[in-house]
This record gives sequence, structure tokens and C-alpha cells, in this order.
Amino acid sequence: MLAPLNVDFEAQLLPEEIKKIHKIKNPVADVMGGLLDFYGMSFDHQHWNFKGLPLYDPCTVAWLIDPTKFESQRCNVAVETKGELTAGETVIDYYHITNRKPNANVLFHIDRQWFADLVIDSIKSFSTK
Repeated sequence: MLAPLNVDFEAQLLPEEIKKIHKIKNPVADVMGGLLDFYGMSFDHQHWNFKGLPLYDPCTVAWLIDPTKFESQRCNVAVETKGELTAGETVIDYYHITNRKPNANVLFHIDRQWFADLVIDSIKSFSTK
């Protein structure tokens, strides 16, 4: 499984969802809220034209929890080692133009609302009542 940036960019927490995290009363929410605030200050929203903050690593964890929440396709994936196109970059043959055998499941889209709810519910699970 490969989760390229295009799917990670869809895995955003919107401002109202980040506010929900700030309202959760537990130490994990306190840390996550602070990290998201800091990340938000340093993230260039205007350059990327995002409405929220994309989360990269949690996207992989979300796929492990429920891969049915993602759209994916088998593609050939290779790492450029000769510097012909790019040096050390992952190259995905989305359109099968190389005629190479698909060797990886590549994620294309995520159910963003499900992802946001998963993150928030996971943070809530640390609450003690």
C-alpha cells in the first residue's frame, strides 16, 4: 500500500474539527490541540489552497483500521535510482503507460469526514469519566 501526498492532502482536519479537539478534556487532546495549532501557524494555507490541515501519518493508520474508506488502484511503483526523471523519488505509473506489472496498491481518495471523525473519536477515547 502506498499513500501518496494526493490522498494525504484529502485527509484534512477543518477548523471546526480542530475546535472540537480543543473542547475535549483530556491530556491527549491538550497535546494534539497544541500540535495542530503550531502546525497551523507554520502551514502555508494560501500556497496550497487548503481549507484545513492535512495529516499524513494518521492516513496510513486509518487505512489499517478500515481500507474500505479509501479508493485505490493497483499500479506499478518504482523508485528512480538513476536520476533520469528524479533522484530517489517514488514514481507511480497511474495510467499504465510503462506496461510494467502493477506491484502496489496505491491510494487515491479517502472518506475525509470518516477520517476526521476517526481522529476526533480516537482522541476522545482517552477521556476518563
